[in-house]
Amino acid sequence: MIALLVVVAAAALLFWLLGGVPQLRLRKTAQDQMANQKIKELTEYAARLRSSNKYTNAEKVYLEILKLDHRNVATYSRLGTLYSAMKNYSDATECFLMATQLSPSGTTFYNLGLSYYENRNYIKAVAAFEKAIMFDPTVQRYIGLAKTFKKLEDLPRMTSVLEQ
Repeated sequence: MIALLVVVAAAALLFWLLGGVPQLRLRKTAQDQMANQKIKELTEYAARLRSSNKYTNAEKVYLEILKLDHRNVATYSRLGTLYSAMKNYSDATECFLMATQLSPSGTTFYNLGLSYYENRNYIKAVAAFEKAIMFDPTVQRYIGLAKTFKKLEDLPRMTSVLEQ
């Protein structure tokens, strides 16, 4: 009798779980789609503001996007380039650090290297450029690394990088 009661309770729980989960997934998917659409619209709006040189307004929109999705790598990168254009290199560095932590890539490390370079933090710039080259060795990244070695007055390493 107890075994039957346990089986019925387990079946009821399983039925409830299977019956409830698809509904929850549908609601969550619809909410995700709405949030993604809002993020897309806000991203386009921020791009228009930025192209009109309305940097402060674009910054506010990018921050609004990050409130909706705090793991949005593209928005961290866009905000970082916006801060760089505003000559706010410390905030740019923070944005590029977040982007590299969320999605390490040649591009995110290259942007981080440029930000460190502009902050005159050449040692960290070297490390970031070297990581960018490990992901994707492009001429642009080698040039960034060579310019950093030049600032450090390390001409042998600069020459070595340029020869590659």
